[in-house]
Amino acid sequence: ALTMLRMVDLIEETAKNHGVQDIEYFNSMARFVAVKEEHGRRCKEEVVVIWGDYFKQPQFDQFPEIHDVCHRIMTLCSQAKQAVDREHTMGLIEKVNRLAEIFWATKDISTKRVICPYPPSVEVIYPVL
Repeated sequence: ALTMLRMVDLIEETAKNHGVQDIEYFNSMARFVAVKEEHGRRCKEEVVVIWGDYFKQPQFDQFPEIHDVCHRIMTLCSQAKQAVDREHTMGLIEKVNRLAEIFWATKDISTKRVICPYPPSVEVIYPVL
């Protein structure tokens, strides 16, 4: 999700700094979109594995929102892949962060919110190990 947000930022930056006729612009755009798409696919795959293989009835009882959070991640991933929209990708990161909080809580491990140390420099969930 972070990579998708970074690609949106890069696409918007590049669009502002290059003219439409610039071949380097088109090359950069194609590469940014490809990376954004790949990471959107990977995000969905990872969430499906956690949702389908890790979470069981005890976790669903403890966190009844799991199904909604996972489904929302799937739809936000699709929206973030289809458009260049920072709001969609920030919404995706918020839901991925919530899923991370739930995941670690089911293992009785506390979490903290930390600004990731690289662009896009937004808050992410880290386990306190």
